[in-house]
Order: sequence, then structure tokens, then C-alpha cells
Amino acid sequence: MMGRTHLLSGAASFVAAIELGKWLLDRQFNPSEILVGTAVCAGAALLPDTDQERSTASLTFSVLSQAVARIIGKISGGHREATHSLLGIGAFTGLAWLLLNLRGNLIGQVLFVHFLSFLLGACMRALHMKAFKRDHLVGLGNYLVSTVIAYGLTRFNVGLSVIPLAVGFGVYIHILWDSCTDSGCPILWPLPIRFHVIPKRLRWSTGAKDGFPVEPILSVVFSAVTIAASVHLVATESLNRPVPAHVARPEPGETRRIDGEVAVVPAR
Repeated sequence: MMGRTHLLSGAASFVAAIELGKWLLDRQFNPSEILVGTAVCAGAALLPDTDQERSTASLTFSVLSQAVARIIGKISGGHREATHSLLGIGAFTGLAWLLLNLRGNLIGQVLFVHFLSFLLGACMRALHMKAFKRDHLVGLGNYLVSTVIAYGLTRFNVGLSVIPLAVGFGVYIHILWDSCTDSGCPILWPLPIRFHVIPKRLRWSTGAKDGFPVEPILSVVFSAVTIAASVHLVATESLNRPVPAHVARPEPGETRRIDGEVAVVPAR
């Protein structure tokens, strides 16, 4: 699939998974984790395509990210090889976990900030949020903006604990949707077996100009799911937020400390 579709699929899948996780796993996410996790998952949904130089993710920071993409492409065996497999999911998730836990020192913090910056920058690139018209200046603009945001999130520890989960889930979602296309994915790489998750007659070709417009429709659906689920999550978090004790209505017979003295609320 194309970069923007992958981005939206990552965002939609993460917020939808949070909704399910609240019921199935009894795991609650705070607003900062929801916001950071959604952005990171959206960016991570572009990570497997760093195995080719001209992908949306590889163009994030222009020549800098393209240089890294060339290395990844050679190590992984080319496009839709190792990065589109279970090994790829484990590698990207492990990298996110490792960098998160190494940020206690200066070098580790620099590496983590740049990793997070790349994920945020990939989001901006996929959405065509460009401050300049020339490609290398677009990469520079993305780098500056995303690095400032990533540093702020790291400096104040905003929603960082959810990042390894969001990265792993985003990579998984990318592979899942690519497995719906004609090319499939080598899930068990290095075994040369291409896996598909839907019947042949329902598959589509990435970037195809003719035939049924699958990806534009998916983009609209993913956008709608992301917005609806996000609004519901924010509303739910606001309603479930506990009322501070000093403003909550006292119950008859309840003991309260007022001006340093203990008082009992009289019965009505």
C-alpha cells in the first residue's frame, strides 16, 4: 500500500486496539499515552518500507534517511523481505525498547530522540506537511520540527512507556495490510514463501491507477475510525476521571478535615 494509507491504518488500528484493550485486558491508557501512541504507531506503520530508498519513510529526512534506507535494504535483502516478516516486527520492537531504556545517559537520549523524531517526521512526510518545496529542504524542515517535538516529549517523559508497544503494533499492521496485496509478505523470512491473508480475487496492486479504488476508500475509512475512536476515548477519559476529594460532594456521616480540624458531615 501507499505511505499515507499505511499511516492512517496505523493510527486507526491503535486507537481501535485501545478501545478493545480496555475491555479485554483491563488496561487503561492516559491521554498522553493515547496521543503519543497513536502518532508513534502511525509512523511505525511506515517503518517496514525503509528497505527501499524512494518510500515515504525513507524520504522523511531526505538524503540522511535515504542513506540509512540503503543500509537497511542491503541487510534485509531488498524490498518486502526481512522488514516485512516476524523477524522485522521483533527487530523494530526490540530497537524501540532498547532505545527507550538507554535514554538515561546522554548518548542513549540522543539516539532515542532521533528515533522518535524519525517516527514523527514520517507522519508529517506521509501527510505532505511541507514547509519548503525543494525535497532536501522538506527533509530539513521535517527534521527540525520533529526533533524539537521529540525532545520535548522525552524531556518531560510524556507517554513514552507505550512507544515499544506502538512500534511493534504499527509494524505488524503494515505487514498485515501488505499481505492483502498481490505481492504478499514473507512472514517467515528467510523462507521464500509469500503469505496472503485474503483470497486472490480480493487482492489489489499497490499504487494501481486502474480498477477499483481500494486505497482511497481505505484511507477514508481509516480516517473516520481514527477520529471517531479518538473522540470516544477522550470523552470516556473525561467522564471516568475521578473528582478530587476537596471538590467532591460529601456524603452524610463522612469525615472531612477542614482547616486542620476533623469534622463530620451531619446527616440530612
